[in-house]
Amino acid sequence: MATAQPVQRSGPAWFSLPAPFVFGWREVFIPLAVVVHDQHGPALVMAGLAVAAARVGGWFITRTSGRRRVRTGALLAGGVLLLLGLTPEEGPAGLLLWLVFGIAWSLVEIALANLHSQRRVAEFLLLAGMALAGPLAAGPGAWLIAAVCFVIAWRAGPDLEAAPGNEDIDPRGEAGTLARWLPFLFSVSYLAWFWLVPARLLQGQVALVWIGALAATHWLARLLAAAIAQRRLPGDRLSLWYAGAALALAVTLAALAVAQNTPAILLAGLIASGAALGVVSAFGTLVQPGGSRQPGESQALGEVLGPAAGALLVLLLGQQAVFVVAALSAAVMALVLMRGSR
Repeated sequence: MATAQPVQRSGPAWFSLPAPFVFGWREVFIPLAVVVHDQHGPALVMAGLAVAAARVGGWFITRTSGRRRVRTGALLAGGVLLLLGLTPEEGPAGLLLWLVFGIAWSLVEIALANLHSQRRVAEFLLLAGMALAGPLAAGPGAWLIAAVCFVIAWRAGPDLEAAPGNEDIDPRGEAGTLARWLPFLFSVSYLAWFWLVPARLLQGQVALVWIGALAATHWLARLLAAAIAQRRLPGDRLSLWYAGAALALAVTLAALAVAQNTPAILLAGLIASGAALGVVSAFGTLVQPGGSRQPGESQALGEVLGPAAGALLVLLLGQQAVFVVAALSAAVMALVLMRGSR
């Protein structure tokens, strides 16, 4: 998998820190804000489509090779968030605005990712962004992030650029199958259902301000499990360990599909699924989103189609179907990994 070319440094290391914070904020804030404020059609469906729309930019970047200016992207992202703050009842117009924000922010994120200097600080900021998404959804949270975008635009200058890397896929043999399908299945196994977590916590009578913090437990378990897997898993038949984690993820998601919608059960599911995804993410061809590496094309495509398919399933079959499909995706991922271990 190719990586982004080095970018011109502009200023101290702190300049890159907003990127993981905004990533964490986006994971929870978008579906939460849409469910809380949207009064145009099925709110859950709109939430899933908004999450998908905000991810289109990440996939679009993998399809281009031209250099993109950060200042323009940051200014556009900030302006869109200002408009979103003025239109809390978002509806179809909100989907368009989240689409524009996703494309604009991806131009910024791919450059700032290469400037991360301390991984632990970036991970803390990612979790902080998620935890604060709940309180920010109760107020003008979009405006705060808009201010962050304007600061980035001011500090970036006109010359900070990044050339996005594309995913190199060998179309022949099992190596090509792993490269093509595993990243896609990984994203679908996460984003087909995770966007529903804020709504399910609201349905479980969890206070708005705590929803982001509870959702962040998933990512905390994910980061810890990834660190342990990278350092301590034995090297022999390593793919079997990853396949076992993918199978555990499938079982967890299937259980969430039929379990009662209570905060305790959902929290246990968030921790278990996060740990399983963290182990799988240690596989070499996968990229942990929100870090210093950008996902390749198939992984980014899964991040778009996962929530879009989830929204369609909610509309047609209900929430349980989303978790079932995500579980099936994780089971297929386990099979792909086991095949690759032969």
